[in-house]
Amino acid sequence: MLGVLSIYGLGDYKTVLSFFESSAASSDWNMRELAQMFFRKLIKKYHDEMKKYLLNLVKKEPVKVMDLLEVDEYKYKKRIYKRIEHKGN
Repeated sequence: MLGVLSIYGLGDYKTVLSFFESSAASSDWNMRELAQMFFRKLIKKYHDEMKKYLLNLVKKEPVKVMDLLEVDEYKYKKRIYKRIEHKGN
């Protein structure tokens, strides 16, 4: 299904981003790998748009990274992120 969405996304990427985001957040490792594999098609065609989109996801939701790694804090680029700093957790 993600393969079909990636082809459709080459014409209209905004309609498929939510599908790739939810697939990338899956607990299934294979689903996450498929999401990144097919998302590369969109990155190749819409490099600048996908860069903005991905940077926005990383900046606004560091808690998702902590959930994925199953930790309460992590260090990234000389900054330490702690779960208690982010509301809603």
